[in-house]
Amino acid sequence: MKFLYLYLSVFIGLMAFGVKGQSVQATVMADSTVMFIGDQLTVQVLVNAPQGTEVVYPNMASAFESDQLELVNQSEVKVKEASDGTRTFKQTLSLTAWDEGMYAVPALTFSYTGGQTGETSSNILMLEARYPAPVTGDSTYMADIKPILAENYTVWDYIKAFLFNPVTLAALGAILVLGLIFWYTQIRKVPEPTKTPEEIALQRLEVLEADNPLQNNDFREFHTQISFIIREYLSNRFHILALESPTSEFLPKLSTDQLDAMLYNELQEVLERADLIKFAKASPLSIANKQALDYAYNLVRAVQERLAQEEAAAKAA
Repeated sequence: MKFLYLYLSVFIGLMAFGVKGQSVQATVMADSTVMFIGDQLTVQVLVNAPQGTEVVYPNMASAFESDQLELVNQSEVKVKEASDGTRTFKQTLSLTAWDEGMYAVPALTFSYTGGQTGETSSNILMLEARYPAPVTGDSTYMADIKPILAENYTVWDYIKAFLFNPVTLAALGAILVLGLIFWYTQIRKVPEPTKTPEEIALQRLEVLEADNPLQNNDFREFHTQISFIIREYLSNRFHILALESPTSEFLPKLSTDQLDAMLYNELQEVLERADLIKFAKASPLSIANKQALDYAYNLVRAVQERLAQEEAAAKAA
């Protein structure tokens, strides 16, 4: 099967090169069309052009952004002048995949200027990602047992012998006890009052608002921090595994006594949007960014107000 895709890729490339009148030709090739999952495959991107032609390569990061192939690394574009007056442009890509299946290196579009101006496209290269073959322990060969060789003492051996000497251990223990006594009597600090989960969450939100990753269009970092702050707060306040569990698992554990229906529904929307932005690289609207931050503040303050009311009612009773 892999040879079929290899021949298909070469055939498409030859068809692209054989277009009548096209003097600039681009091709994408690899030493193998089979790659193991997690390993890196080297792919060569070549463009042949007449003398005096300048070729502009596409943005490889954008070309592979929506594909399941991951672009790990890319080299600088190098130019080689041939004796017949032609020029060869070359760039090396390192690709990898994390799921088993067939993948396509998309057709890449190159623009060129010089004797003539225009665009040309490369062939589509088909790749197959596989799991590596398991190693089987079916060998029945048993090596002869060889005698243990005596080793000379090293400096580290002498150090260990000194440190684990009973006298040395007793001296170190006495020093440790004296140090603990000095710490306890002289420099032990009075622990600071413990902050409430609400105070911790509000402080983290203020830091995030001051750092403002949105000014650098870092939507992923902004919504990731919002999701973390909310999950950490729910874990500390309601003692649920919100940090370690997917959104769909811990949300049903929140009761209506803890969050009213409006807060609950908006919580699900904010966390699911954050998951999409983090894992699916979705681009949120500006109103969604403001909504997420406002909701985080409203959630903490609403629970804080309810707890204050419950505490006041308990004192009055």
